Parts: sequence; structure tokens; C-alpha cells
Amino acid sequence: MTTASTSRFQRHEIAAEDGTMVHEYTSADGTVFAVDFAGPSLPDLKTLLATHYDDYVAAAKRQRGSHHAVNFTSAGLVISVVRLPRGFVGASHVPALMPAGVTAGGLG
Repeated sequence: MTTASTSRFQRHEIAAEDGTMVHEYTSADGTVFAVDFAGPSLPDLKTLLATHYDDYVAAAKRQRGSHHAVNFTSAGLVISVVRLPRGFVGASHVPALMPAGVTAGGLG
């Protein structure tokens, strides 16, 4: 695992043996407020999303039209998981936990 710090958050990069990369974003107090991933396999979303996993499962069940993408936005969670021909990409954040001045688009 490698860690990069900014003035508002830390980004922890975790590499799985198969090449999947997971980034975990934490505030100054250590609270995880966002995650993203990309790679040949889907990471363990139950572990990655923790208490928000059930929201993801419910959104995936409700979604119609595409078996390759799940996009869900609520007041408590924003998530996108896309199945690509050679793997997966995804991102999730909890708006209420984002540090002041940080946006989801400014994480990468």
C-alpha cells in the first residue's frame, strides 16, 4: 500500500495480486469518505463499501436496461460500477463525509 497526502485528505493505493488497483480516500481524522477501483476483477465490494453495501445491492437490483453498469445517487451515497470487456471500474463517495472544499471530481 502506498499513501499520498494533500492538505485535505489522504489517498491510500492498494494493489491486488491480479492488478486491480483500489484507492481509499480518508479525511484528516481517518474517516473513509470515498473509494475507487479499476482492474481485471471486481474487488470485494462488501468490504470496500462497508455499511453502504446493502444500498449498492438494492440499487443493482432496481436498475434496468444494463447488466454492465450500476449507477446510484442518493443523499447518503453516490456509486458507479461498470463492467468493461476486460475488467471493472468503479467509484463511490459519501457526500456528507467529504472534507470541506473537496469534490468527487477532484480526487483522482
